[in-house]
Amino acid sequence: SALNSGIFSSSRMLYTLALNKELSPKFLKLSKHHVPTLPVLAMSGGILIGIVLNALLPLFWRGSSSVFVLVYSASTLPGMVPWFVILISQIKFKRDNPNLLEGHPFKMPWAPYTNYFAIAMLVLTLVYMVINPETRIPLLIGLAFLLVMSVVFFITHHKSAKQ
Repeated sequence: SALNSGIFSSSRMLYTLALNKELSPKFLKLSKHHVPTLPVLAMSGGILIGIVLNALLPLFWRGSSSVFVLVYSASTLPGMVPWFVILISQIKFKRDNPNLLEGHPFKMPWAPYTNYFAIAMLVLTLVYMVINPETRIPLLIGLAFLLVMSVVFFITHHKSAKQ
């Protein structure tokens, strides 16, 4: 179920990137059932590579007992970035717009302390990942991925802003 959901959501993200001209238009082709074919195949291929690596990598690298731990750990920091942004944005919004929140029916109890608590828990998770030898290198890989993607984003959007 989780795998199916992952393929569905990831393939739709690839399709949307192609719609926004951030990926090849080949990713826009739909099957007769209106399914984005190439994005589904690309995600399925990535999963297949993961399965093969999970079986073969431990034979060549003793420290890699599970590719799942490596990949999941590497994706933790990039996955946390949106949560940091959301939590910090909520704190800033509440501070800058108290009049908009008067009488609002959906208030978070104990805010902004709950935001600070969530940020502290995210930071604590990262600290433990640095301490744990199994997740330290993958965390650095995730940091490197995040930095490379940020540089690519700023380079490509700087070029498109000039046009």
